[in-house]
Amino acid sequence: SIDRRHDAGQRRAAITCPTRDPQSKQPFNKTKERQTAAATADHKDVRGTIPASREGDINTMNDSDGREQKRKRDSNEALPNNGGEEAVAAESSRKQAKAAPSSSVTNTGSGTGSLKSKANMEVTTTKKSGQDQSHDQSSSLSDSLEEANAELSEARNSNAALTTKLNEANASLDQTKEALAEAKGELDNFKVNLDGATEQLTDVKDVLTGTKDELSDTKGRLDKTKDELADTQVGWTETKEELTLTKDGWTETKQELDQAKERLRSSDKTVGLLSDKLEQARNDLRAMKSSASVENATELTEAKEQLKSSHKTVSLLSDSLEEAQAELAALRKSHAV
Repeated sequence: SIDRRHDAGQRRAAITCPTRDPQSKQPFNKTKERQTAAATADHKDVRGTIPASREGDINTMNDSDGREQKRKRDSNEALPNNGGEEAVAAESSRKQAKAAPSSSVTNTGSGTGSLKSKANMEVTTTKKSGQDQSHDQSSSLSDSLEEANAELSEARNSNAALTTKLNEANASLDQTKEALAEAKGELDNFKVNLDGATEQLTDVKDVLTGTKDELSDTKGRLDKTKDELADTQVGWTETKEELTLTKDGWTETKQELDQAKERLRSSDKTVGLLSDKLEQARNDLRAMKSSASVENATELTEAKEQLKSSHKTVSLLSDSLEEAQAELAALRKSHAV
């Protein structure tokens, strides 16, 4: 927990370190540049990629030798002056030299050799202590790197999911835009159709107004026709009564006609009989003339008288027949009317 907090503090310090300014005349520090780039990559947006300097470290995480080398390199990069183990030893020597008394510095001969041996021992001890500290820092940095890689993978997965959702949202937005454009086109068409329907409705309204006027005129004519029909019905009632009377009169006339026909038939029979008698009388007269008998003179006179009487009867019958025929013609004419 303490190492992780220490490592996190170092990473924050590395992030706040400024990178090399292209306009600056300071020498380019490769180690510091790599440290800054690595820290920036660890805190970069999820859409970024792992720097090339870190890819080899990730690939060799399961290898013990590679892991040890990586820890040493990370510990060297994490030192304040970026000088590695030599920097640790030099720093320790400077601290020991400052802490030594002035009398030790002024001694010569064997004293100087003793001081050198003591300094070498202290440097060796400091070097080992620095190596242990560097190893611990490297281990802490490795753990932090693993955690950062795990977080990076999770962030990438989350970013992929968010990218997928974003693509789906963009596709849905495009579809919504297309649907909106289609709806707008349909709305424009609907407006055009509505304008056309409004014009048609106006025309229909005008036609309906004209039809209403025509209907009023037709109603007036219908009322007039109804009145005429009522008058005609009254006239038809009168005509019907007259027709009934005419029918009754025709029935009587028909009866009279039938009677006249019967009389005519009787007259025809009588005329026939008289014609036969006349013919017989003529025959008798011829017989009497041929005999020229005086005795028959009286009979001849009587026969002439009978013949004259027969002629009168025939004349009367002819007159009656003519009258009957005239009456029959008049009846037929009235029947035809």
